[in-house]
Formats: sequence, C-alpha cells, structure tokens
Amino acid sequence: MVRDTVFSLIEVEEYAKTTSLRYYQTVFEAPFLAETKEYYLHTASKLVSEMEVSEYMQEVVETMKTARRRGQRFLHPTSITKFTRECEARLVEDYQNSYLYSQLQPMVQEERRQDLKNIFHLLNGIPRALDPLLDKFEERIKSQGLAAVRPWNTDKDKATSGNVVEFMGAVMGVHSHYHQLISDLFSSHKLFFSALDRGCRVFVNAQENHTHQPRAPILLARYCDQLLRKSSKGVGEQEVEDRLEEVITVFRYLDDKDVFQRFYSRMLARRLMQSLSVSMEMEEGMIQRLKHACGFEYVARLQRMVVDMKLSEDCMASFQEHLSISSSSLPLAFTTLVLQSAAWPFSKPTGNFNVPPQMLSVIEKFERFYETKYTGRKLSWLYHMSLGDLRLNYLKKQYTVSATTHQMAYCWLSTPLNNTPSAPCYSTLDWTTKR
Repeated sequence: MVRDTVFSLIEVEEYAKTTSLRYYQTVFEAPFLAETKEYYLHTASKLVSEMEVSEYMQEVVETMKTARRRGQRFLHPTSITKFTRECEARLVEDYQNSYLYSQLQPMVQEERRQDLKNIFHLLNGIPRALDPLLDKFEERIKSQGLAAVRPWNTDKDKATSGNVVEFMGAVMGVHSHYHQLISDLFSSHKLFFSALDRGCRVFVNAQENHTHQPRAPILLARYCDQLLRKSSKGVGEQEVEDRLEEVITVFRYLDDKDVFQRFYSRMLARRLMQSLSVSMEMEEGMIQRLKHACGFEYVARLQRMVVDMKLSEDCMASFQEHLSISSSSLPLAFTTLVLQSAAWPFSKPTGNFNVPPQMLSVIEKFERFYETKYTGRKLSWLYHMSLGDLRLNYLKKQYTVSATTHQMAYCWLSTPLNNTPSAPCYSTLDWTTKR
C-alpha cells in the first residue's frame, strides 16, 4: 500500500519524459528526507544517552540495515542513497568525533573484534573517517612488532648467531596475525594493508644502536641459507617453498636490501661450491622471487653464479672427453669449477702457494685444454678455497679425510713420490705453504 502510494506520484508525470520525477521529489522526497533527519536526530540522541559505545555501534549497524531494506522496498531508486546518507549522517557522522572515536584506543589495544568490525562498517562510507582508526591500528602493529623483535635488537650475540627460525617466527607471527585480522574485520580494505606494510617496515628495520650493521638483512639471509641447505632436516619441499614466500614478504620491508644481497651472495657461493644446496631448482626459484621484488640488476650476479655452475659441469664433461680421446689419464681424481671473478664474492689469495707435484701435472693438463678451448681467457687458481679427499692407511685400516689444499700439501710432503722417500722439515714446509 505504501509503495503503491509513493510510486503513484511518479506515474502521474510519466508523460513528461525529462522531468517525470519532479512531482515525486517535490511532494514526497523533500518532506520525507526532512522528517528522516528529525527522526534520526532524536533517535541518535536518545541512544547515546542510554548506551555505551559498543552497544550504540551494534544498535546503529542493525538500524542502518533495516533502513536500507525499507528504502529498497518503498522508495524510488534515486531516493535510496539520499535516504541512507541522511541516516548515516545523523547516526554516525554527528557523533564520530565526540563519541565513537573516544573508544578507538581500547578497541584496538584490546582487540575487540566485534567493535572493530562495527566501527569499520559504520565509518567506511564517510570520507577520511577511517583515518584515526588507521593511525591507531598502525601504531598497534609497530608496538607489537617492536616487542617481538626486541631480543634481536638488544642482544648482539643473538643478532649475529641467534636462532633465525625464531626471528622469522616473531616477524611473521605479527604480520600474519594482523593480515588475517584485516581480512576478517576490515573486509581486506587496501588502506589497512597499507597500514600493515608501514608498521612492519618500522619494526623490521628497527635498531637500538644505529652505529651497528643492520641486523634484519643478515638474519634473513641466514634464514634463507638454512632453508636452502641439504642439512635442512624434517622440512618438506612444499614447506620450504612456503617459507621462501614468507622470506620475500619480509624482504620487501627491508631498507638495507644491499646488505641482504651481500650476505646472501656469500652464502649462495658457499652452497654452490660445496654442493650443499637442496636443489638448483630451489636456488633458481629464490633468485626469481628476488628478481620479481627488486628487478634484474639486483640479481644479475646471483644468476651469473648459477649459470657458471652449469657451464662448469659442461666444461668438466668436455675435459673428460678430451682425456679419453687423447688416451690420457690423471694421477688423481679431479674436478674444478670455472667461475667468473666479477660474479663471485671471493677474495684473492694474499700469498704464494707452491703446488705439490702430485697436483701440478693435473693442473697443467687442464690449463692446456682450457686455453685451447677458450682462447684469450686466463685462469687464476683459488687454492685457498679448494678441498680434497685423502685416503690414509693407519693400523691396517683406511680412512678418508677431507682437507684443504694446504693441508694436502703438508701430507704429501711426507709421502713418497715416485717411490723416493721424503721427509718434511720445517724449512721445506715453510717454503711450500709460505704466504
């Protein structure tokens, strides 16, 4: 009956194509909106005087839902927005500063989920009305995050050698909690995600002493190293992938990404050279994630290192084929990596090393092969980074010992060469390993 009466005011002027709503707007809409304003002014004043903020917000949410339903049922579509806007102005805007905002601090600190959901629902449609809530929310994230990472900022030993899994757990615990809260209470609103990003950036980069090297980039690089090593026990492949995604989440907040890159490249080099990586696919996947986050230039050296490893495999295969074709053999098992000096974070040796005869013939054969295959390239041997396995016989038992090149040189000094006994003396040892 009410709907028919309202819409009859429109039907009266349907013949006037351009102004068919004029009579409806003059006779019904304008007085109706004026009455709506008066009604909700009185309603809001009464509710505020009788209720606490939490109760008031819940009541207003239900009142607004009812008003929208009635508007959609009885009003012309052009009037619905005007009607709900009038309700919102009287019930929310008139009291947002003096009443609703007064409880923002305890709402956020105590995480009153229903209150937060209600106040977001009420303020979301009003321009800039969410700003105070966003500020409180961001401050809460900062304080919670700073408390979570404080042990790594105040304890120097914990920052350099502490449990990196605990550090990541502390950071991601705060991030995941508030990320989920935004989804649950604030309808995944982009402004709240921006507040989350700002808050996380503050506590991730926090330093008690600004004279020290940034700690978060180093801890994050160490965490990556732990995940990508073969020694990562009890962690499945999918779990590693998920944790690497978390690494990128934290990485995006780092202010000192160059520090992360420096430490990450050193640890990557160690994993690749010592065959400690879980898999090359995961190494490449992590580099691709970093590339997506920071661009090609950031990962150029890292990618070159991976490429060098693949090319080294091909080079060694060609060398073995060359030995087979030339009917040549080596006196010992030999594998080498040919790496570009500009891509790898290596320091050059500071002293001289006289190569033992047992190794010299192998090195010379490889150099001749390499110079023939790659004209114009020069090899520089990094003996201080080389390793080898020695088989030792002691009391009728055989032992395999992993040793550095310098350690092997010392062992060979006391080993007969071509059936000629030799015994090391201090001067010989000093000459062989002089630095």
